[in-house]
Amino acid sequence: NKFSRIKYEKFLLSSNLSAPDFESRLRKNELRKKLFSYVSGGLNSPLFLVNNTYKEQSKKVKINYINLENIYKKKEDFSSKEISKFIDKHNDTLKEKIISFRYSRITPKDLIGIDEFNNLFFEKIDDIENEISNGTTLVNLLTKYQLKSNLKENFNLNEGNNNGEFYKKIYENAENNKLKLLDENDFYILYEISDIKEVLPNIENENFITEVKELLFNESKHQFNYNLIQKIGK
Repeated sequence: NKFSRIKYEKFLLSSNLSAPDFESRLRKNELRKKLFSYVSGGLNSPLFLVNNTYKEQSKKVKINYINLENIYKKKEDFSSKEISKFIDKHNDTLKEKIISFRYSRITPKDLIGIDEFNNLFFEKIDDIENEISNGTTLVNLLTKYQLKSNLKENFNLNEGNNNGEFYKKIYENAENNKLKLLDENDFYILYEISDIKEVLPNIENENFITEVKELLFNESKHQFNYNLIQKIGK
């Protein structure tokens, strides 16, 4: 899969991690996996290594701790000013994909005039797929096969305004397929992407503000923990 800097940054924010911390943990976990693969694999491991590993994993440690959940700042306590400041700071990271596309819902009735999935229907479907492979456009296909179409503008999957499962498929594959035919079992969807852009959601969008509060809470908690550890270490 193609690496996405935006998704990576969102993941780090939601996980209370900085890039160096995350990469360091990942490296340590991989080394640990290799060690135990060696210890528990088909090789005859040295007895001292087996014993040391067993002791390390089975030893009991007494820990005194304080539950900080009631000390952290609550999500609902963040002010509008704090929320706006966070949005400004992470403007690029918080942007979401918006797409516009035109599509045609194709059934046997639309393509051959009868409600039957017969050989003629599938031959025409094959013809459409071949024409797509040869670089045709949606307009040409709509005209040639006399298909009706619908236009969906500025669609964002996270706003919950999708009218069908195929909307999600179009959205998730927007960068890979500008013109494509989807098989939806009872019908086909022929679509063409006309526009893709990254925009910051409206500040009035409740889902967006909820997401921002969650990220702000995690960032605040991370900073609190960091400051606490710094004080303990002095």
